[in-house]
Amino acid sequence: MSNICHDLERNVMKFYLSIIATGIVSFMGVLVETAMNVTFPTLMNQFKIEPNVVQWLTTGYLVALSILVPMSVVLIKKYKIKSLFISAILFLVLGTLLGAFAVSFEMLIAARAFQGIGTGIALPLMYHIILTQSPKSKLPIMMGLGGMATSIAPAFGPAYGGFMLQTFGWRYIFVGLLPIICFSLIIGICSIESHGIEESSDIKMPLNTLAYLIVAVVSLFLFLSHFKIVFVVISIIAWILFGITNKVHKLIELIILKQRKYTLLLISLLTYQMLLLSVAFIIPNFIQIKMGINPMQAGMFMIPGAFVGAILAPISGNLLNKFKEQYVICLGTALTIIPLIIMICYIEILSYNIFLLLHILMMVGVGVTYTNLMTLSLSKLQVNNLSDGSAINNTLQQIAGAFGTVISAQILTFFLSKNEQIGIVTGSQVSLILISVLLFISLFGSFSALKK
Repeated sequence: MSNICHDLERNVMKFYLSIIATGIVSFMGVLVETAMNVTFPTLMNQFKIEPNVVQWLTTGYLVALSILVPMSVVLIKKYKIKSLFISAILFLVLGTLLGAFAVSFEMLIAARAFQGIGTGIALPLMYHIILTQSPKSKLPIMMGLGGMATSIAPAFGPAYGGFMLQTFGWRYIFVGLLPIICFSLIIGICSIESHGIEESSDIKMPLNTLAYLIVAVVSLFLFLSHFKIVFVVISIIAWILFGITNKVHKLIELIILKQRKYTLLLISLLTYQMLLLSVAFIIPNFIQIKMGINPMQAGMFMIPGAFVGAILAPISGNLLNKFKEQYVICLGTALTIIPLIIMICYIEILSYNIFLLLHILMMVGVGVTYTNLMTLSLSKLQVNNLSDGSAINNTLQQIAGAFGTVISAQILTFFLSKNEQIGIVTGSQVSLILISVLLFISLFGSFSALKK
């Protein structure tokens, strides 16, 4: 009996460690996404490039990530989980070393693309382990822990990037990742097991479907970078062809998007992803330009809210076991929108400390809502569609985050071009109004989806 209990405890420990290992890799990938934002002026000066070119450090990463996440559905069925995890680590290490020793901007883009591939493998792997190995009663809490990788990392990024940039130089943003990645590798090798997975070498990657997906994603991000209509046309045609070929040569089960409750909750989740990435862009820029704060202090501003969100993410999952789903989402959305409205109305006269308090309160709302939306959306799917749902969620989250960042950047650029001091206030207000309206609309969608 004692041996059985010992084996059970060991399996539970391995389960938690496997989530930590894959979660660290996912967290590192998303962290660098926003950490590099504070280096753009430095990189533009060093490599003599324009703003629309330097943005490809983020775009290249997101393109790779958005392509790899849908592929994960096939990869998880074809290869062992541990093998995929080691592959993710290798890509992440390769990208990190390339970035640390980059002598050209092209090498930096390649570095970010390799990091995107690593994260694109690890992120779905983490959710796959949670969804297939977690006890049902613990699922909301475990999804909360997993969601921290994508919800909290964007807030830590500017602080980490600002500190490394001012203290050591931009290359150390990459160097600083290596010890943590190696730590994750050791944990993963010791803990990750392929429970319930039947690997099959007979499963083939649908290359024609994948090709259309690549064209669709690349064209979409080219549009976000350059705002040329030709890229929209190419992207739309490629998405249509992807949808058609995917029915025959299946890469991912798109039919689940026809499930109304899942889709409404997914839209709400994507709205929160836009919020996180937009705020991670708007606030550091605002307090630097308006309040005259240096990049490192601007990045540190985001840390308290990020900590609050990190603590609440797993705890809030337990709320679904105690209260009605609608009440939990309504509470979280209210706690998110109210601080945003106060920011919008009084942003020009807010002191640093009050602004910081409002950001913390907003992150309380995010902590209550974000991961619960992820859990609730996937709970509306059949068990055999969970890997497809997780892949769709993660792919669209990256695209939504990119939309949020680009739209906020365009709004700020437009107003800053007229008058810097007035423009940063008006641009920030307009961006936050847009996000608040979308959050309010998404609340109605969530209520409709959760209605019994």
